Amino acid sequence: MVTPLRDGMNLVAKEYLAAQDPENPGVLVLSQFAGAAKELTGALIVNPHETDAMAAALKRALEMPLEERRERHAPMIEHLLENDVRKWAEDYLAALVEGAPTRRLLEGIRALFGVSSENGPLAFRSG
Repeated sequence: MVTPLRDGMNLVAKEYLAAQDPENPGVLVLSQFAGAAKELTGALIVNPHETDAMAAALKRALEMPLEERRERHAPMIEHLLENDVRKWAEDYLAALVEGAPTRRLLEGIRALFGVSSENGPLAFRSG
């Protein structure tokens, strides 16, 4: 059960999945507020503020048949293997490169207000 009240603990949920035996995996109960909830759709998604729903999700997880646990676990592991740190780094660097037009826009705004980025983001020009 990974139940942050706001986004966080995404790696904990992913590490839990990676540590599971694929032949007999546990069930991931995950807060809807964790960013990973959007990508780990095989988890039981819960609102940690709703105690009755949390209890129901825990009961469901404890009673879930092995076949359903495998069916939920397999696609989440496949997703994690496809979206590893290398892919994250490639996507991050691509976003930085694609951000070049934004940087030009920011330079235009800085010029308009007499701000230089040479000595930091808020360095004012002298003179």
